[in-house]
Amino acid sequence: MDQFSNFIKLLNDYIALFDALIEIEQEKLMAAKKNRVTFVEEAMKKEQVFILKLRGFDKKREQLQQELGFSSLSFQQILEQSSGKEREQLLLLFPRFKERMLLLQEVSENAKKMIEINLHTIEKALAHQKVPSKEKKQTGTFHSKKI
Repeated sequence: MDQFSNFIKLLNDYIALFDALIEIEQEKLMAAKKNRVTFVEEAMKKEQVFILKLRGFDKKREQLQQELGFSSLSFQQILEQSSGKEREQLLLLFPRFKERMLLLQEVSENAKKMIEINLHTIEKALAHQKVPSKEKKQTGTFHSKKI
């Protein structure tokens, strides 16, 4: 498989990963809306696994882009410099890639905001709670006299 085919495969892998992350972020958002802390935590654990995969994809993408002579180029610039069949493949993939990435960012931001709102509500409730004062026990005093 040539490097460009590997690049195309990697873009498809990114899209699949974004889809999985979107689903997890949506689960996290729904759990946060319902104040289901354990579900939020479980979603975050799943998310961490995918974040590690994403980092691996990024390293692989950087390597492939360098091998293809696209090391410092954005996806849009790669598209502009491509031609023929390669350009056609990229024209199909880049919009899907961008759409999934933007959707992931949106859902992730919504989940983050919901969690922050819940945290603020909890902090506010804790601040308004009255801490019961300790009752002072009346005890006799004992004085010792040294002889």
